[in-house]
Amino acid sequence: MKTYKKRIAFCLSDQHTIPHGGLGQFAKSFIETFTPLGYKIDIITDKPTSNVSFKEYLESQGANFVSNPEPKSYSAHTKTFMFEDSYNFEKMSAFRDSMMYALNTNLYDIIICNTLESFPGIYALNLHKSIQVVYYTHNESMVFLDDRTWKNEFTESFNELFNVLMKVKGITIGTQTKRNLLELYGQKLHNAKYLPIPMSEKSLLEEHTKERSGVLWIGRWEPRKNPEEFIRAIKETKLPAKVITNTNGAKKFEAALKEIDAEYEIKIGVYGKEKVDFITSARVAYNPAIRESFGLAFYECMGQLPTVALKGMSWLDNFSNQNYWCEEKKNIPRLLLKLYEDFPNSRIWYSKSQLNTIVKEHDEGIQEWIDCFESFAPVESNSTRATINEYEQIKYSDFILKLNRKDLSIDDVRSVLTNKYKYNIIYTDTSTYLSKDKNFTPQEDTVNSLESLFS
Repeated sequence: MKTYKKRIAFCLSDQHTIPHGGLGQFAKSFIETFTPLGYKIDIITDKPTSNVSFKEYLESQGANFVSNPEPKSYSAHTKTFMFEDSYNFEKMSAFRDSMMYALNTNLYDIIICNTLESFPGIYALNLHKSIQVVYYTHNESMVFLDDRTWKNEFTESFNELFNVLMKVKGITIGTQTKRNLLELYGQKLHNAKYLPIPMSEKSLLEEHTKERSGVLWIGRWEPRKNPEEFIRAIKETKLPAKVITNTNGAKKFEAALKEIDAEYEIKIGVYGKEKVDFITSARVAYNPAIRESFGLAFYECMGQLPTVALKGMSWLDNFSNQNYWCEEKKNIPRLLLKLYEDFPNSRIWYSKSQLNTIVKEHDEGIQEWIDCFESFAPVESNSTRATINEYEQIKYSDFILKLNRKDLSIDDVRSVLTNKYKYNIIYTDTSTYLSKDKNFTPQEDTVNSLESLFS
């Protein structure tokens, strides 16, 4: 039986449990990175997860999925906002209910809010003095004030609300880069911390010796990603195109590439070895994005092949300029052809790449997360009145059952959290134990425990 030093609630909507989206990629890399380091991660979703294959993959890497078994309908929200999206009150309360459902079974040291609507639902529980709450900046409008005028799929009120929520007390704002951190400090958000996204595929930190051809694109077909510029570059260079995108994007890329009579290969929603093999089979990558909160696809490519962007894009400040190339739009085709000629194989590329630097920066980034987790000091109660104090040793879920509540109250949870410092806390794959015996080791029937988890 495996035990863990901390338990993390990682809030991610069902909508984002997809392998080709930025939030899904973050969840994947976070689980793959921190589970081996002794952190148990429960993914708290707003409703039962519909992407079964990706869910099963994340479970194979050690994650648990937890959600309220009676999910809310979002039909009223969808009918109200047909052409642009705004904040979904039902989704906010769905995350609150799923978190409460999870708290019937386990205690948590950290809650990471990735889907924006998870944060109001979590913060409403008023647990931030007992559990470290990290609010993560996935939208560029959360970081860059001038980007708040950039039209995206969300209403102005959506962006304004979630930006204002960054100013509430008692939370940590997690952001991807040191450049983002400076922007947030400039807005007097001194509770922000540099907490970079781990590399989405760990083997992208290793060398690969495949034959190489084609110009690579990774991302959806949407205005801020500037896919038409990628198509223009392929048309002018007449180089093969290699595309990783989603289902809707695949249709648009295929139509555009057929129209210019290009040679192409398209992958839909790939991850793991298939994604790494595809990336490392390309000879050059081109990311002409206009807006990025970070540039995860760019980061994935930089160590593995020459990676190109449009000159003057502010998001490029997230990266050291020794790790990529950029040019004015008119000069991009010439640059792509030159790099295609200069780096025909992996041997020549790795002899000149900065892969070792990227690996070093990645490892330092993981330590930033660990230091952040260790720095949090939860509030402690000196009172002996809380019911939990009556027990020398107990499984947390058994304690909740013994309270004999029809519905769990957040005050019941808070009374345990403020007294848990008096106990040795042991986390297993399915449970949380509290014991005043420092040598206590729980005994579990692993098969039965897994079958009964959150049943």
